[in-house]
Amino acid sequence: MAPPSLRQVLLLSLPAMVNQAAGPLSILIETAFVGHSANGVASQHRLAVYGAVQATITFSSGLFTFLLSVTLAQVSKAIGRSEWKAIGNKVQTAIVVAMLSSALCCGLLLMVQDPLLQFLGLSSELRTLAEGYYTLRAASLSLMFLYRVAQGVLTGFGQITAVCAVSCIGAAVETLGAYLCLSIYHTELQTLGYISIASYGSMVLIGGALAFKLRPSLDINLCCSPRKAEQQPLLQDDTPSTSSSYDMALREYLRAAGNIALRSIVLQLAVYGLTIAAGQLDPAALAANQIAAQLWAVTSYLCDGFADVGTMLGGAMVGRGEWQDLRRLAQLIIQCGIVTGLVVGVTLGLAPDSIQHLFTHDTATLQHLNQGLWWLLVGMQPINSLVFVYDGLLYAVQAFAFKRNIVALGGFGVYLPVMLLTLIGPVPTTLLAIWIGYAGLTTLRFAGAIWQFGKLLEKASG
Repeated sequence: MAPPSLRQVLLLSLPAMVNQAAGPLSILIETAFVGHSANGVASQHRLAVYGAVQATITFSSGLFTFLLSVTLAQVSKAIGRSEWKAIGNKVQTAIVVAMLSSALCCGLLLMVQDPLLQFLGLSSELRTLAEGYYTLRAASLSLMFLYRVAQGVLTGFGQITAVCAVSCIGAAVETLGAYLCLSIYHTELQTLGYISIASYGSMVLIGGALAFKLRPSLDINLCCSPRKAEQQPLLQDDTPSTSSSYDMALREYLRAAGNIALRSIVLQLAVYGLTIAAGQLDPAALAANQIAAQLWAVTSYLCDGFADVGTMLGGAMVGRGEWQDLRRLAQLIIQCGIVTGLVVGVTLGLAPDSIQHLFTHDTATLQHLNQGLWWLLVGMQPINSLVFVYDGLLYAVQAFAFKRNIVALGGFGVYLPVMLLTLIGPVPTTLLAIWIGYAGLTTLRFAGAIWQFGKLLEKASG
């Protein structure tokens, strides 16, 4: 079977990119609305509160990214092997894990709310401002986790356009709601929590319905060789699912999820550490850190679109043993990642003032951004883009343990030493110094991914 062409990869990647970028882009726009919803110190305080709560939710939800990535990788591989019954077991497992995980996560967040916000550098006044918004965002985690499962199932079945449409609906609800509440009616931050619940609720309802409705009526390799295939059930086949097969699916899912969860813990602690360290400087630094983190995330999620295509098509290729086709697919999406990183980096470099003023006009916040941090963001974009492209390829070959190990090495061997030198060592504590450690972690992930994926391809081809 012929490998996909660049045009075919781009056609599949475009809706995947929109899907991955829709959520972060809506948060990016929401950040701008928050920054312009008040003037002077009030704007700075609102951004600081919003940044602290958003970072907490991002950290907490980031520990459970396996609900999407593992579900997608396992569904894609099962499709390549035409193991329809196994898909049903994996979907049921993912739903149960999502519900239990969200209940645990929400409960813990509510228990530590006040001391956690105090630890992030928020004063008593700012903690009061954050209280309602924090509680509602914690409650929205259950809907967020369930939608990740729906995303993984639909993307695994090649229904990228459907996933893209659902994510855009959710992003539109989030963005329009934030605009009305902050720019038109000038409400408090708490209303953004209700908007998040409405956004994720709509995505769960629509995405869940599509996950049960749509079947893989086309072969997963439709981009390479279109051909009809028999429509298959999502959750059951002619042979009833036995408890032993479900237990096996549960063990396999949890084993992969455990590796990804450990990786996510280190990554999310690193990102959260940026927020904690910024909060120890001043509210302006916390506000600037929120802007930098959102710009970094948008690029990452753009390239996660290519990664999703790599996982979806690559996982099916691995299931069929088509390693040369996987090599060609990898070359194509790596090229796309390089171009994306360069374009974003050049854009940030050519228009720093215009882009920064989209978020805030506060002089102290802008000063933190322009003390070298902005140019670090510019320079890291190509590497950052490729890290996420390689993530998708490593998911396709189910290299979950390696991803755990390389992130742990970077977190404890690069990020933590740099952070300690900055916070308690001789290095002056600035927002730039704090972010250098995270840039080093990202660079090590990039180098390790190149080595591991090349090694796996060589071994399989040989």
